[in-house]
Amino acid sequence: MMVDILCGLLAGSLSSKDILPMYTSSIKEKRYISHFFMVIDIKHFIEVNVFKKQLQDIVDRLRDLPTISQDITVMVPGDPEKKCYDIRIKEGIPIEEIKYEEFLTTSSMFKEVIE
Repeated sequence: MMVDILCGLLAGSLSSKDILPMYTSSIKEKRYISHFFMVIDIKHFIEVNVFKKQLQDIVDRLRDLPTISQDITVMVPGDPEKKCYDIRIKEGIPIEEIKYEEFLTTSSMFKEVIE
């Protein structure tokens, strides 16, 4: 409901039930989709360092929750990306051989244009 209020009503647009379906309506029909962006200045509510400490405490408690398997860890937003980043830094970004060859071909075409 909050998404409808903030993104639809407050933005002067449609609520979710009034927006055309994404996959079943014609791509040529305008959907009137709007967006909502919010900025919160934390220092107007609480000291920033206190907020960061409390947020870290919440994150730590979540990560410490028991799991159904020792092979699984509880993650919070950003954890999967950090894990993937660490792997990519060590091992590189996996790419199919055919795509790699396409990139080489494309990059050589641009090299000729630049020179």
